[in-house]
Amino acid sequence: MIAYLVAIIIAAFLQTTVINLQLSLMILLSAALLRRDNLALYLSLFAGILIGTLSGINLGYYSLVYLAIVQGIRIYRRAPIHGNILFIAPAAVSAFFVFQLASLIYLHTSLDLVKIIFDSLIFVAFYWLIQFFEDRLNSNTEIKLRLK
Repeated sequence: MIAYLVAIIIAAFLQTTVINLQLSLMILLSAALLRRDNLALYLSLFAGILIGTLSGINLGYYSLVYLAIVQGIRIYRRAPIHGNILFIAPAAVSAFFVFQLASLIYLHTSLDLVKIIFDSLIFVAFYWLIQFFEDRLNSNTEIKLRLK
C-alpha cells in the first residue's frame, strides 16, 4: 500500500508539471487489475483530490472520474480471462477513452485518439513492470519443510 501511495504522489507531481501522460491513472488501473481488495478505490479518491489540488481544477472532478474508471475495471476484471494481454489492452483503451470523454464534456478539451492509443500502449508496458515487481516483492507462499 505504501509503495502505491508513494508512486501516486510522484506520478501526480510529474503529471501536473512535466509529463503529459496520465501516470496516476496508469497506476490506478494496474492496482485495480492486480489487487482484489479495495485499495484501488481509496487510491483513486486520494489521487483525484491530489491532482485536482495540484492542477487547480475542481477537486471532485478527477476523484469521480477515477472512481468510475476503477470501479468499471474492477467489474470488467471478473471475466475469466482478466490476466490475458488481449484483455488488458481493450480495458486500457476503454479506460483512457472514458477519461478523454469526461474531459471533453467537463473541461471542454478535444478528443485526442492518438493520445488514447499512446497512453494505452505505455500502460501495457507499465502494467507488466508493476506486475513483475508485485509478484517479486509480495510473495505470499509459505515454504513448509516435511520431515520423513
